[in-house]
Amino acid sequence: MEPAHVSVIPKLGRVTVVGQELQNNITGLDDDCSAPPDREAQHDAALKIIVDEILAAGNIDAEIIISTTTVHPTTSQEVSGKVAQKNATFISAPVFGSSLMAEERRILIVLAGDLSGIKKLASYLKGVIARETITVSDKSEKVALLKIIGNFIISGFTEIIGEAHMFWRKRTRWAMKLLKVYSSSNLDSCVKTPDPISVLVTEIEQDHLKRANTYPEQEGRPFGSSAMYGIIRQDAGLDFENDFVKERDAQ
Repeated sequence: MEPAHVSVIPKLGRVTVVGQELQNNITGLDDDCSAPPDREAQHDAALKIIVDEILAAGNIDAEIIISTTTVHPTTSQEVSGKVAQKNATFISAPVFGSSLMAEERRILIVLAGDLSGIKKLASYLKGVIARETITVSDKSEKVALLKIIGNFIISGFTEIIGEAHMFWRKRTRWAMKLLKVYSSSNLDSCVKTPDPISVLVTEIEQDHLKRANTYPEQEGRPFGSSAMYGIIRQDAGLDFENDFVKERDAQ
């Protein structure tokens, strides 16, 4: 029998699982699964409820419980502690990728938790349901920050691409000029359109560029569009220059 998969019922839709029946609760799972079961939750509260049901169901000695959802680090820490008291292992394994990528086995899974448990799971992940896995730490709570940062970056890409598509739809005949400028010039180049279009990303970019342009005068050397990164660092309470730049300029 293949690993059992349990998810929040409203998320399931139409599900076909060969050789298995959908269960309404965690205790309905077959005890004779030949592979480590994958207990999947959606939110912190759901994860806690499911794990509590598992713990209350009986002996889970040496079992591996996997959560593929993104939960708060303290939730992972709490759940991991409860599971460890039962001589079992909790692995936090949030996923990067869409449902379509999952169907094509192209998702990325980041893992944190007991390293021996992660090693046992390897043959069920890479090349089976994921194109690659990354082991972050032996502490299950450590993976949450990486996943949150990843989500932030992906959301940023989505926002920029979405606004670029909007610009293309509004000004199709200017799209190729935009692409030519983007491919041949720095990000501080621009294309003039017949009438103004509100693109929030560019408004943020222009604000950062204006503030970054004060530095060439202060430092006595030119700055490119990458100086925007210095402004972003400043807004976060960091120095304008990162360590790499400081070490380079000190030579």
